[in-house]
Amino acid sequence: MRLTEVLVPSLYLIVGCAAVSYPLSVNLGSSSWTVQNSNGSIRVGATVPGGIYTDLRTANILTEDIFYRFNDIDYRWVARDNWTYSTSFDVEPQLLTKDKVYLEFEGLDTVTRVLLNSQLLGETKDMFILYR
Repeated sequence: MRLTEVLVPSLYLIVGCAAVSYPLSVNLGSSSWTVQNSNGSIRVGATVPGGIYTDLRTANILTEDIFYRFNDIDYRWVARDNWTYSTSFDVEPQLLTKDKVYLEFEGLDTVTRVLLNSQLLGETKDMFILYR
């Protein structure tokens, strides 16, 4: 089984605000993301939302398209490794005064562990549902 930590195609910091009818949100998709394999030998810039094959192709780790000739076999090592997407972000002080603050994930990889400040927030097992 492949485990991916924080593969986040779309990540939002959601804060419930009683004073307004909509939540205050911060889209982390435009943050500066990196992706790293399990032993740290590969660490490249990443695009979120996006995917590992595109990120490795952009970084010239993968030199040809995965769908060209036998690359689906040659690049199988990518699927067998564990990949960690990470970013840093700051929040406004007013967010820390709220009773509830949510991290909302759309389209996480099928099996993931989500960490914030090295604390496990949860694990996922289905790519096609919203996690909060």
